[in-house]
Amino acid sequence: MFLPSFQEKNRILVEGIKILIPVIFLLLFFRFERQFSFMQDDAYTAMRYARNFAEGRGLVFNPGEKVEGYTSFLWVVILSGAYKAGVDLEVFSQVSSILFGALVIILTALLIKKFLSLFYNKNRADEKKYLYEFLHILAYPLFCFNSAFLYWAASGMEEMFFLFLYITTLYLYLRKFYENRLGAGFVFISILTCLTRPEGILLISVPVIVKFIIVKRRSYISISVLAKELAVIFVVLSIFLVLRIFYYGYPLPNTFYAKSGFSIYHIKRGVEYLVFFLRTNLFYGLLLFFPLATAIIKKDKPLILIVLFSCLFCFAITIIGGDVLPLHRLFFPVIPLIYLSFIASLILWDNLKISAFCKALIMVFAVGMVCINNFLGEKSTAFEKREFELGLVAKMKIYAEWAKDISVEINRPVKAALSTIGAFSYFSGAEVIDLAGLTDEYTAHNPKETPGITDSLPVLWKERTYNAEYVLKCKPDLIIFPAGGKPSAFPECALFVNPEFERSYYMQLIYTQVFNEYLPVFTVRKEEDKENKNIVCDNSFVSNYINASNYFLKLTQTNNADLLLLVEEEVKKMITKCPDRKSEALSILGMAMFHIGNYNAAQKILDESVACDSLNSMSLLYLRNVAWIKKDSAKAITCIMKLKKISPDALPNIVY
Repeated sequence: MFLPSFQEKNRILVEGIKILIPVIFLLLFFRFERQFSFMQDDAYTAMRYARNFAEGRGLVFNPGEKVEGYTSFLWVVILSGAYKAGVDLEVFSQVSSILFGALVIILTALLIKKFLSLFYNKNRADEKKYLYEFLHILAYPLFCFNSAFLYWAASGMEEMFFLFLYITTLYLYLRKFYENRLGAGFVFISILTCLTRPEGILLISVPVIVKFIIVKRRSYISISVLAKELAVIFVVLSIFLVLRIFYYGYPLPNTFYAKSGFSIYHIKRGVEYLVFFLRTNLFYGLLLFFPLATAIIKKDKPLILIVLFSCLFCFAITIIGGDVLPLHRLFFPVIPLIYLSFIASLILWDNLKISAFCKALIMVFAVGMVCINNFLGEKSTAFEKREFELGLVAKMKIYAEWAKDISVEINRPVKAALSTIGAFSYFSGAEVIDLAGLTDEYTAHNPKETPGITDSLPVLWKERTYNAEYVLKCKPDLIIFPAGGKPSAFPECALFVNPEFERSYYMQLIYTQVFNEYLPVFTVRKEEDKENKNIVCDNSFVSNYINASNYFLKLTQTNNADLLLLVEEEVKKMITKCPDRKSEALSILGMAMFHIGNYNAAQKILDESVACDSLNSMSLLYLRNVAWIKKDSAKAITCIMKLKKISPDALPNIVY
């Protein structure tokens, strides 16, 4: 009498498997996160706001400048609380991001389970019930083998926190789906969702509208309770909007004005962003189009609503231009819904006359193919971006320490202009001018295109909001390009081709033992070194400069002497288009000659480069190297003395 029955044994086995499989995948998720572990440079921007807020300077990036250069108010407040409590924000951000990523997986599985039980699991045969009880578990492999999800879960940004809140609102929504109210839990969490990111308002509005229609059609039920709950959400968000406008002056974050738009350029960029998402994350769109076709054929209203909302949200992200950051993070809010609709669409074809075991195999195969596509299709990209961010943050920390030393020397916070502002701003404490306008109100609302800066430029970052003239009028002490001496974004190119930039700035070198290399930084020329000549160039020369730099870098990595011809060709084109920037062009060619072992040609070219601009630190450094190789001590010492004078940190172990 104490032994469990056969049915009870089966139930115990089923429940055990339903617990074991999620645990295995969650352990796998944490293992992957250890491999992906890194900090996105943008995460430090929120940390800087949080630190300033905690230290009483207000919700500002630069003290005294009220600009909403963050996208997540609630995340910044949470970080501020952590900072007040003495917690390291780097550790807190990354650990929180990973933990919320795990919660996103769990909650999505619960959401799918709740959705299936509401609309599809009623009156099922026992055989089918056993099958459907396992379907929500498919969310675990779908997320655990999604390289884009793994990447952003490890990034230390607010994405996972926002996704966690949104999925929680949907789950709470389904719990009260057949009632004439949303519930206090939904109201509270939906408000938090909207306070985390602005698109939260769009994301919760659709289920609220659907709820209102359902309740209204059931005329025997009063809508007064629902109206009161909606009023609470509306009042709280209205107060927040008024406070935002009062404090910052605009209804949306400054990042929206700097990043987004409705021009042909933004739409084109958005379409590319969408196509990449469909191809790499949705199995060439199958995860979206198959549920859409199924919903239409089967005339299934719940599925139609979910798929249409997913499509509309993707359309909204597309028309505003997508995102400049990699791996389609802005589409993340609909990924759980797409997974839900995909699993639901598989159920709707259960009238096929095959066994439950065969159906299970088909579903597992379909999900397995999606997992393989998502994991392998984006794994290399994710790790490539991860390595880039690790290197970028490490370099920006070195720049930050150097800037702090400069601040001590000049007895004031140094003013720096750059496009990758996160880690540098957080660790340097400098006054930072954001070249892309994310934390700069004037640039975001008064962008100014520079002739010749077109889409054809071989740049890494695609931000098109910039104002080079404004930046130069701010007279920054330092200008930093994350790619070194060459511009890698449109705002940097616009600055680089500006005649005032050439007249007022020159490139110093910072030697770092961490990378055993030289980090370039543009600093202000002394008055006696400024050139007042009229510089007239075809701005497209910057394309040749970038190409020459890229070929030179590849030459140093591969020792392929054939690349010298490509370097030489680009240098000649640059000099033809801009004779006044001859020094920089010759510097690249001279360095290339050095690396293929043609020291005589290298010395001749580099000497000419220095003759054109005596502050060309890179040419002087390579001239010193040539002199040592040729055992010309006098020449080497002369180069060292000049280099220590104009770029003292290039040779830190030599005292001038």
